[in-house]
Amino acid sequence: LADLTVSKVTDGGADIPSLLQKAIPYLEESASGKTEIWIASDMQSSSWRPNSPVWSSVRQRLAALPIPPSIRIMALRDRPETNRGIRITQAQINNGRLVLDMEILRQGFDPNQPEEVPVNISVNNSVTTSTLQLAGETTTIRKEIPLPQDKESGFGYVSLPHDDFSRDDISFFTFAPKPLANILINGPSGEAGKILSLMAAPPGLPGRKATMPNTVRSGQLNLSSQALVIWHGPPPRADMEEKLKTFIEEGGLVLFLPDDTAHGTRRQFLGVSWGAMEMAPADEYFRVESWDRQRGFLRDGTDQTSIPANRLRAIRRKPLAGKYRVLASWDDGTCALGQVRAGAGSALFLTTLPKYSWSNLADGHLLLPLLQRMADRGAERFSSAISLRVNDPALPQSATDIPMRMDDVQGSRPPGSPVDTAGVYRLGAQTYAVNRPWSEDNPDQITDEKIHILLPDAAISATQGGVENPSLVQEAWKLFLLIALGCLLLEALLCLPKRTAKRPIPANRL
Repeated sequence: LADLTVSKVTDGGADIPSLLQKAIPYLEESASGKTEIWIASDMQSSSWRPNSPVWSSVRQRLAALPIPPSIRIMALRDRPETNRGIRITQAQINNGRLVLDMEILRQGFDPNQPEEVPVNISVNNSVTTSTLQLAGETTTIRKEIPLPQDKESGFGYVSLPHDDFSRDDISFFTFAPKPLANILINGPSGEAGKILSLMAAPPGLPGRKATMPNTVRSGQLNLSSQALVIWHGPPPRADMEEKLKTFIEEGGLVLFLPDDTAHGTRRQFLGVSWGAMEMAPADEYFRVESWDRQRGFLRDGTDQTSIPANRLRAIRRKPLAGKYRVLASWDDGTCALGQVRAGAGSALFLTTLPKYSWSNLADGHLLLPLLQRMADRGAERFSSAISLRVNDPALPQSATDIPMRMDDVQGSRPPGSPVDTAGVYRLGAQTYAVNRPWSEDNPDQITDEKIHILLPDAAISATQGGVENPSLVQEAWKLFLLIALGCLLLEALLCLPKRTAKRPIPANRL
């Protein structure tokens, strides 16, 4: 089982509501009658995703089946009493030195009791060991490693001594000089254009170059070297629309802002358009109230500090129409920033302008981190070294080549691919690190009460310390004994001798 793709241990996370959603079409199409669905789970909350909107659809479709299936959950709640984990939050080059930012997580230890732990650091398969002082539940450490003069790119990993839960004892990284992020700003010159240029490439910040080709027709713009395109003003025409779509599908990013008019737009881009301008009531503002702090371009920083998006105030806005993912919402629940993915890139849509007659977007509370993160992400496609998650949709693909494992820890870890196994891989000219999702480091487990809210009729059988709930074991053994007895009876019947006719007794023996 350990060697089978469908059953071996992986470094990826689970998505149980999506797994159930995939099982339902089979039950609907096969008319399989009375069915049982068995789920073996360590009950990690991140795997059950209790807040996923998929759950309501799962319950409705299961209940709508002619014979709803029985759901049995084998709850494997045993976890190590103590555990350490390590992860790289950033690897960068600075003045000929490799700078590693890492976090070491401790669970079950006395936070007031510091300890010294050896950490192996491998750079291009050359390993050194350092002893780090750990205290508290989380220790953030920056380690600087001098590099040879001609070595500006490479790969490596950091690892802790193996414990009872070894999957989080290692973290992989790649490093390379950051590529220049070219940012194209297209739109009318004026207040908004100047602010966008200043926010995209602040003076003194290296690795940024903003261009405003006001004298070049949009159809003649060259997007192949751009990391980010900022489009404000009228929507792109047909010729430029196709160029932008191709740019996004190849990994580029585009930020759209509305035009400075009162009416909405008829033309859509990726199915999204703007409605007519809305004004806030007198002496009031539209305020950003919520935004996605876990992922995306507005996520919290590595130190868990959130960006101050809630300081954004708007007098005017243009609501979005179409299908999109909401990254930030106004206080009345409408979308302030939406996103549409296409291929390897995406388009983002703002609903207000960086003009003080519209909003204080120009103050940079939301706009500055948004543009800088979009520029970094867009420039990653020009880098020879990137960091991804196991089974990430952005994993490099090839119809002919197979990713080659580069790190030297394969002997102690099972073989695999970037789809299921963490490591450093090379595909073509690109080297990339693949790690476990950070959500897998969260030890929180879902409760039985919460399970019964998600799946009201599910039967939960606890398995702890290698001893299973006796009710489930006894039921399985009863079935096994009945089958075994039936087989023995059938064998006995088959072994009976055939009947023979009685012969007459000779007269002389009477």
